[in-house]
Amino acid sequence: QKPDDLPGVYPNGGPVSRVMDIYKAAALSIDIISPDIYLPNYKEIYGMYYRKADNPLLVPESSLDPARAFYAFAEYDAICFSPFGIEDAAGDILFSSSYAVLNELLPVIAQFQGTGRMRGIHLNSDHQDEVMNINGYEVAIKIQDPAQPAFGLIINTSEQEFLVSGMNFKATFQQDSGDQISYIGKVTEGRFEDGKWIEMRWLNGDETYHHELLRALGREKEVDSGFQFRETNLDVGEGDQFVYSPGGSNTITTPGIYKVRLYQRSK
Repeated sequence: QKPDDLPGVYPNGGPVSRVMDIYKAAALSIDIISPDIYLPNYKEIYGMYYRKADNPLLVPESSLDPARAFYAFAEYDAICFSPFGIEDAAGDILFSSSYAVLNELLPVIAQFQGTGRMRGIHLNSDHQDEVMNINGYEVAIKIQDPAQPAFGLIINTSEQEFLVSGMNFKATFQQDSGDQISYIGKVTEGRFEDGKWIEMRWLNGDETYHHELLRALGREKEVDSGFQFRETNLDVGEGDQFVYSPGGSNTITTPGIYKVRLYQRSK
């Protein structure tokens, strides 16, 4: 768990990544060695436990952070992500909406697991940009607002098409093929229903900086900001009662889903 934990003190001594080979050799009935992860360096820990040949990533316990789920499935082909106390997130709009988007994406995620054409995204104020190579394309990701979470995934679904899901980041796509260079031809925002892609709107003009990049800002969701408070009715002897007080509505940003179609032309 923590670097300063002393040997012999719980939870040391278990089948952690550094002794995985010993456990795999001596305990043949073990199928998967899985980490529970609450530490902030979860990306590093995912990499320590994921081995494509004999140890798929399965996260049996983690914090209620949807970014960790997106990253596990997209970056390390996870077969399970199970946050602790998921029932506590029933009123968490960002978490529940993120899981709803993952549910839309599950058939596509399953299709592209193990292909090397899917990557996870998680940026913050300390790590605001990243460049990744996906199937010969250089994809540059940059956070939009460093004060807000930025996470998602990106899949190269065909030769000149990407499926991108997430919120609060920008992405550019380049494939330098000799005298040809890639440009964005079409950007759409949409959703999946029963595995079928449904376009909701085309993005252009200032929304894509005139097709220079994708702005994956996410879906905006109106939520009721009313609240309940406890009222004690002493006159009728009914004790404490919850009374609803309307409070208007707030807008919460949640992950969206986008398709980016590219084309090539001469430099």
